[in-house]
Amino acid sequence: MRKGTYLRKIILCCLLVLLVFATSCKSDKAEDQLLGSWDFNQGAGAFYPQAYTSQLSNFAWDKDGGIDGSGCVKIENTQDNDARYIIDVDVRPNTYYKITAWIKTQGVVESSSAVGGNISVLNTFEYSGGFTGDQDWTRVELYGVTADGQKEMKVCLRLGFYSGISTGTAWFDNVEVQQLSAKPSGVTVVSFKNSMSGAGTSNYAEESLYWDAMKIGALLTVVMGAIFIVMYRYSRRAAVQIIVPAERKQRNRQLLKWVLTIISAGLVLRLILSVTAPQCSIDVNLFRYWGERCAEDGIVNFYKNAEKYSLDYPPLYIYFLWFNTILAKALGITGTLGHTLLLKLPSMLADCVIAFLIYKVCDQRMPRKWVLFLVSAWVFNPMVLLDSAAWGQVDSLQALPLCLMLYFIMKDRLVPASVCVAFAVILKPQGIFLIPILGFAWLRRLIWNREMAVWKKIGSLFGILSSFAATLSLVALPFGIHRGAGFFKWIIELYVGTANGYKGATVNAYNFWYLLGENWTNDSGKWLWGMTFFQWGLLFIVVVCLLVGALYLFGKMEEETPFLLAAVLVLAVTMFAPRMHERYFFPAIPFLLLAVIGTNNKILLWLYGGISGISFLSVFSVMMGLETGGVLKNVGAPQSVYGWYYWAGDAIHRDLLAAGNLILCILLVAVAIAYVTGNETIRNKRYEIWMLEEEVYEEISLFE
Repeated sequence: MRKGTYLRKIILCCLLVLLVFATSCKSDKAEDQLLGSWDFNQGAGAFYPQAYTSQLSNFAWDKDGGIDGSGCVKIENTQDNDARYIIDVDVRPNTYYKITAWIKTQGVVESSSAVGGNISVLNTFEYSGGFTGDQDWTRVELYGVTADGQKEMKVCLRLGFYSGISTGTAWFDNVEVQQLSAKPSGVTVVSFKNSMSGAGTSNYAEESLYWDAMKIGALLTVVMGAIFIVMYRYSRRAAVQIIVPAERKQRNRQLLKWVLTIISAGLVLRLILSVTAPQCSIDVNLFRYWGERCAEDGIVNFYKNAEKYSLDYPPLYIYFLWFNTILAKALGITGTLGHTLLLKLPSMLADCVIAFLIYKVCDQRMPRKWVLFLVSAWVFNPMVLLDSAAWGQVDSLQALPLCLMLYFIMKDRLVPASVCVAFAVILKPQGIFLIPILGFAWLRRLIWNREMAVWKKIGSLFGILSSFAATLSLVALPFGIHRGAGFFKWIIELYVGTANGYKGATVNAYNFWYLLGENWTNDSGKWLWGMTFFQWGLLFIVVVCLLVGALYLFGKMEEETPFLLAAVLVLAVTMFAPRMHERYFFPAIPFLLLAVIGTNNKILLWLYGGISGISFLSVFSVMMGLETGGVLKNVGAPQSVYGWYYWAGDAIHRDLLAAGNLILCILLVAVAIAYVTGNETIRNKRYEIWMLEEEVYEEISLFE
C-alpha cells in the first residue's frame, strides 16, 4: 500500500476522533433545568437538621406557617448558634446553579456578628439573605458555580453562619435549585467549591505573611534535619570511652554539667523566641484575657462566667494565668512583651524539666555523647520550640505529667502514675487519651504478676482510682466549692461542654479526615454505610485502644514499652478520631524519644525525626494561617479570602502534610507491633544506635 493511502487513513481517523470529541463536548453541555423544588407541604422531606451545637437549636415542621398558609420548616436557636436544614444535591463540575428560597424571621438578635436567616452551600464562604430582627416572607437568590470534579453540594437553609452565630427563629419555604446553561449576567456568582477551599491568593499584600513564613519554615525544617543527621553521624563515629567504676562518679558530674548547659541554652533561646518569633495572637490574647478576668472575678466566681469568656479549659491552667496576671500587675508589665513572656514561661520551663527527665532515663544506658545528642534532640526540636515559645500553647505543660506517668508505670508505681495523669486531665481534657495506658498497666499486673496477692491487686485499683479522683477534685475545688452537692456534676458538664465545643470531623488537624476534605465539616454528617463522622471516629478510637491493649497485655513487656505504646495511642487517635486539633499529637514526640532511649532502635529514632519535622510544618501552617486570617479580617478582606487561611482550606501543600502525617503514623504502628511482639528483624543488632560500654569492654577483651 502506498504511503499516501496510509497518510489519508491517519488523517481520517484523527478527524473521526475530533468529531467524536466535539460531539461529546456538545452533549455534555449543561442545560437549564430544575433539579428540585420543595414546598414542605408534607414535611421536611429529604432535608435533615444539623447544628454547630445541637443542644442550642430546635428544628420543626410547621404545617400551617408557610407563605401561603401551608407547610414550611422552622429553626429556633435558643442561644447563639449556627443551625441549618441541609439537602444533598447532585451537581456537575464547572456548572452554574441558582438557589432560591423564601425566608421569614422573628426575634433574631441583631449584633455586629450575627448573620441571621440565610441560604448557602455548606463549607463555602458566601450566603444570601442574612435577615435579623423581624422580617416578613422575603424571596432570596444565590448564584454559584461548582469546581473541577465536584459532584455534590449541600444546600443549607440556615440560621447563623461561620463566625456569624445567631439567636432567634427563622422559617423557610418554597426552595428551588436550578441548573443553568451559562453564567447569568448582572448577578454576583460565588464559588460552590466544597471544603472551605478559597482561592488561597488574591490581591491582599497581607497574604505574604503566610507564604513567606511557610518558605522560612520549610527552609528551617531542612536545616534542622541536616543538623540532626550531622549530630547523629558524629555521635556514631565517636569512640566509646571505657569508664572504670572509680572514675564513674566524676564522669557523671561532667555529664550533668553538659546537660544543664544544653538545657540552659535552650531556655535562653526560648525566652528570646517568646518575644521575637511569630505567635498565635488569638490564643495569647485569650489566655491574657482569661487571666485578667480570673484576677478580677476571683477564683471562686470565675467559672460562673465561663460561657461569656469563651472558656473551654479545665481549672489547672487557670491557676497559672491567674498568677501570671497578678505577677504582671505587680511588675507593671501588663499588656507588654514582658507579660507575653510570662504567659509562655510555664510551658518553656516544662520543656526544660522534660529534657532533664530524658537525661535521667538516659543515665547509665548509653555513652555520654548519645546522652547529649538525645537531650539536644528534644531541647532544640523545632516542633517543641514552636509550640511553647512561639505559639504560646500549653502542650509541653501537659506532656510533662504524662511523661512522669509513664516513668512511674515503668517503675510499676501506679498510684503516683494516676496522680500524674490526673494533673494532665485537669490541665486539658486531651490527657484522657492516656488513661487507657494506666488501665492496661493495672490489668497486666492483675494477669501476670504472680507474686502479688489478689487482694493487693484489687486494693491497688482502689488506690489508683481514689488518688486520681482526689487529685482532680482538690485542683478543681477552689473553682467549684460554691456549687456544693453539684460539684461533681459541674466537673462532668465542664468536660462534656469542652468536647462539644468543636464538632468538626477534624478541626485544622492535618489527618485522615482532612485528606477526605472534611476539615470543619460537622461530625454529624454521614460517611460510609450511613454512619456519621463522629461514629466512625469513635470506632477508630476503640480499634486503636484494643490494639494497644492487646500489645500491652500480651506483648514483650520491657521498660520502654509504655512509652512506645503511649506514642502509638496518641498519634493514632489524633490521626483518626473526630474533633482533633492540629497539636493534639504533641505528647507523642517526647514519648517516642523516651522509647528510643529504651529500645536503642534507629528506626524509631528516624521516625522521631520525621514526625517532628512534618508536625512542625503542619502546626506552623495552621498557626500562620490563623495569624494571617486575623490580619486579613482586620483589613476588611471578605470571608472568601481570610477564611482559606483561618480554617485551613484545601491546598496541595496541606494535603501533602496530611498524607505525610498519616504515613508516618501507620509506619510507627507497624514498627511498634513488630517490636512489642518480639520480631527478630526489627530487634536486629544492625538497628542499634549505640553500643553499651560493657559490650565495648567485652569486644576489646576478645582481642587481648
